[in-house]
Amino acid sequence: MTRTLVLVVDDRLDVRRVVADWLKHDGYDVVEAQDVYTAVQAVREITDLRMVLTDLQFTNSTARDLHQRVGGIIQDRRGLFVVMTGSSFEDPNLKPYGDYFTQHNIPVFHKPIKFGAELLPFLGRFRDALLVGG
Repeated sequence: MTRTLVLVVDDRLDVRRVVADWLKHDGYDVVEAQDVYTAVQAVREITDLRMVLTDLQFTNSTARDLHQRVGGIIQDRRGLFVVMTGSSFEDPNLKPYGDYFTQHNIPVFHKPIKFGAELLPFLGRFRDALLVGG
């Protein structure tokens, strides 16, 4: 069985490791990045990378910035871009991000992530479609 490669982007090492461990346990290969700059490099250099799972906010950038820089590449690869956040888009300062993700059909999972009940089944359906459709 072909393993799907996922890029996990979060500025917190502990969060990246937890997410990576869940994904690896479910049969994914994982690459990690701690910021948007490193994530952009990874997407550009690793051509079989088709899933990006990213935190919303970083010190100097956001998941929206990352999507604006690599969303087209991931889309061309028929890939998936997913946001994880502990924040609420009801916050007026964050509402534009929620609107952006909605407009671009970007799935958002709220922390604490329900890996077994929500995230992994969602990613699994996408992975299965990749394996069938290439």
